[in-house]
Amino acid sequence: MVFGGGDDWMAALATYADAIPAAVAHPDADVVMAALDKVELARRAPAAGLTAPRTEPATAAALASWAGPVVVKSRAHWHRGLRHELRIEARRYADVATAMPRVQRLTKAGLRPVLQEPVDGTLEALVGLVHDGRLLGRLRQRSLALWPTPSGVTCRAETLAVDEDLARGAVALLADLRWSGLVQLQFLRDRRGVPHLIDLNGRFFGSMALTVAAGANLPDAWGRQALGEDLPDLPDGRPGVRFLWAAGDLRRARIERRGGVLADAGSLLRWLPGAVTSVWDPRDPRPTATLVRERLRPRGR
Repeated sequence: MVFGGGDDWMAALATYADAIPAAVAHPDADVVMAALDKVELARRAPAAGLTAPRTEPATAAALASWAGPVVVKSRAHWHRGLRHELRIEARRYADVATAMPRVQRLTKAGLRPVLQEPVDGTLEALVGLVHDGRLLGRLRQRSLALWPTPSGVTCRAETLAVDEDLARGAVALLADLRWSGLVQLQFLRDRRGVPHLIDLNGRFFGSMALTVAAGANLPDAWGRQALGEDLPDLPDGRPGVRFLWAAGDLRRARIERRGGVLADAGSLLRWLPGAVTSVWDPRDPRPTATLVRERLRPRGR
């Protein structure tokens, strides 16, 4: 059985699944490509009762008419025949003029840039396993710190009670996409409390340890689903479980310096007790030891 470790690998595996001598855990290629398409995701969201920011292909007309701040993203991180840089991250700009080098870089790499309306808010995610039209093992998490800052990977998070209205909209969207398997829907919840859908992850994500610690072993269940086996009981995740990616959080503290760099870095020690971590586990220290060894290894010229 094989899983894609990123959006690009997930799309490629789904596309060439018939040529792979193993079970591919992802949905069919047309489903994956629709789910990864930022424009398509924003288009489908309102019909499912979800809010999504304005998202348009970066055409000449869109660039000429866009006013104010803009987030530049790749419409999808992979397509058949792509032979260049696979992933170029989203960036926010004050206006289209300052965003143009990013648009040009994406275009030169063979990717399709899109313009998206920025949303100021807190990053949340709804996680679960889609099976027979139901979302099992549901978990809602809120990110309290990200690296790279201000829009990157979660390095501190906590679980919350599931928002049932949001979950209903998510199930409707996933049914429309014909999605199955693991899913993480990402939202930015604005100051009014409105969640705006910005992304769909259908592969392992950075805070997976939080999902398992909160109650449901979704990676195991996803593998069983892909092999056609019976699924275990998958309860909703417990609220109040905390997550820490220590290496990312220390790098974030060096830049953000909330209350000063020492105070910010020191707050990690207060967050750590009782939190599940991304890599460290005293029962299995080798991954952490390998990571430390690689970081300390002298780099060649």
